[in-house]
Amino acid sequence: MILPLLEVVNPDERQCRSASYHRAAARLGRPIAGQVEWLFHKHLYAAATRYYLELRINGGRRLLPHSALSVPEMAVAGSFTSVTQCSKRYLAYFSYPPSDERQLNY
Repeated sequence: MILPLLEVVNPDERQCRSASYHRAAARLGRPIAGQVEWLFHKHLYAAATRYYLELRINGGRRLLPHSALSVPEMAVAGSFTSVTQCSKRYLAYFSYPPSDERQLNY
């Protein structure tokens, strides 16, 4: 059962947008979106939305010290709706703003 879930969650995709539960459920061949959420909890120990957020935030964290991307460019690359949203989520997750990431890695 984990293999179909991994097809829905492709960590290699650079733009990991919040997937529609209905689209993900259809890819799994399941009619109920709640089953997708259940699969996330069972196999990945996280809610689907939390899992996607962590993929996007950690992807941005890897980009900042190793590229010339600005924080707004990183927010776009991570499919955040705004730089403010990205910065708030980043700060809540890592306890420091994304603008401090390069300073911490030098």
